[in-house]
Amino acid sequence: FRPTYLTNDENFDDDRPLSKNRRNLKKWLGRKIRVVLHSQRILIGTFSCTDRDKNVVLSNCGIFGPESDTPISVGMFIVAGHQIASISVDMPA
Repeated sequence: FRPTYLTNDENFDDDRPLSKNRRNLKKWLGRKIRVVLHSQRILIGTFSCTDRDKNVVLSNCGIFGPESDTPISVGMFIVAGHQIASISVDMPA
């Protein structure tokens, strides 16, 4: 097993070609994303990483409850993949 590292660090050297899905994940690094959970909570934060189990790590994360307009700031947050209903990424036009 040889792990695949996705980073936007220009000094990191990994000459292996990436699949289309991994190229998309690399574009998402450092972008603001919105994660909707099955419990109707909404998480908004910066996409930091993911793993093969579809868990997602967000930094600078805020959590909105189903009836709340004010986020609870939690900083770094790990979202279990099985709890995720949808993800949207804020990409430049």
